[in-house]
Amino acid sequence: MNVAKQKVITAVLFAGVFASPTPYPAGAAGTPTHMTAGMSAARVAPEPFASRWRQCRGAVHPDYMQDQPLGHENQRVAGLLYTLAAIDWLRAGEVNKALLLASARSHYIEDESCLAHADVWNPRASDDRLRRDTPSAGIWSFLPASVQDWRLPIVRDPQLNYARLTAEPPEFRRNVWDACVADGRPGGMHHFFDRMPSLESAADGFPAGRIPDTTNWSAYDREFYGRWRAECLALKLLDPESVAAASRSDTGGKAPVRFVAPEQFRRVLDDEMANMCASVAAYYRYVSVAARTTLVGEIEAMFPSADRLVLLARRDPHIYLAPDAPWPLKRAAWLLAMELARAGRRDEGILYPAYLKTLRQDAEGLFRTISMPAGEGDRRIVIAWQDAEKNIADLAAEPLAGNRIECRSGKTSEGAILLHGEDLQSAIHEIDYLLDLALAPSSIRP
Repeated sequence: MNVAKQKVITAVLFAGVFASPTPYPAGAAGTPTHMTAGMSAARVAPEPFASRWRQCRGAVHPDYMQDQPLGHENQRVAGLLYTLAAIDWLRAGEVNKALLLASARSHYIEDESCLAHADVWNPRASDDRLRRDTPSAGIWSFLPASVQDWRLPIVRDPQLNYARLTAEPPEFRRNVWDACVADGRPGGMHHFFDRMPSLESAADGFPAGRIPDTTNWSAYDREFYGRWRAECLALKLLDPESVAAASRSDTGGKAPVRFVAPEQFRRVLDDEMANMCASVAAYYRYVSVAARTTLVGEIEAMFPSADRLVLLARRDPHIYLAPDAPWPLKRAAWLLAMELARAGRRDEGILYPAYLKTLRQDAEGLFRTISMPAGEGDRRIVIAWQDAEKNIADLAAEPLAGNRIECRSGKTSEGAILLHGEDLQSAIHEIDYLLDLALAPSSIRP
């Protein structure tokens, strides 16, 4: 990206941040939590994040943007802009701008991994029970078997457009709960957690030793896992006996639940922060790898479309891995395979949730194995289409070094994309980078 384009994108991203005479209103929802997570995660990320973690202060900005549709409703678009601009600025040596934009993107990762945004605080569909391979599956179908009989007393208020949990006031942060009641939002868990002050100050940071290790995780995969982890943590705030009583049919789903004791409540909040920091740290690591990646050719030129993966899917591509490719690389490659499968179905007019019926088998059909040079099986991926197997084998055997994404067009309709990392972790993040360059995943949520 040239400097002029970088300046335009950076200006657009923050055009709405300081438009208000009071850009930092007192008591903005979730500000301390976002600030703490965005900065603390940098302490366990690679350079330049680790030594400049106090400069990763951008996580609060999306909450202050005057253009709320860009700031939140279209978070996937905003996140892509932040990420790609941060990578380009870091590659250009503009570290401060890169850290600001990358930490702004972390806001959305934190939102996906926090208790306030947990889907379990919304009414549960009657058939949402261990239906993982069906189009109607909701979040409960993916939660542990131990909670499948739970039915939380939740109702949606049609006038205020938010869901309310029928619960006795918690002992922990009772004042925050009472403030939500005074605001006319009793039982609104989103508002309750958003108003809750962070347990740690951003200046001190969350203890690095409490942040889970994310070695060999893809940034996107850790983000998706972080969301699932947040749903499980949200349920740990509730006393199981009271939930069991509320779930009985004879109570009509109206019996109030109780929260756990203050000590356990606080432990869950600590685990929430650790979960957010881990997902953000994996993202920061991805940005650092992408900034050190050599790009040869442009996927935008190869597939000139707002939906580039649809054009790629039309070429009937396959994903080639070494026979001894390690499991973490295969898992990351599954993200790419699922996005290609989704794109193919999208091109046929088959959208969510209908494509879920065949998503697994569609993705499985994209994989092939191929011989690669010794020591390269854990750091090389080839995506190729409409070419002879011998030519693809030659591509897989080419000498490559460092972090690279190469887009190659053939003389007719054949082509290939080569991903190479300097190690396993880098190769995993090259998949993250290719997905962002291809403008996918199209949505964090299904």
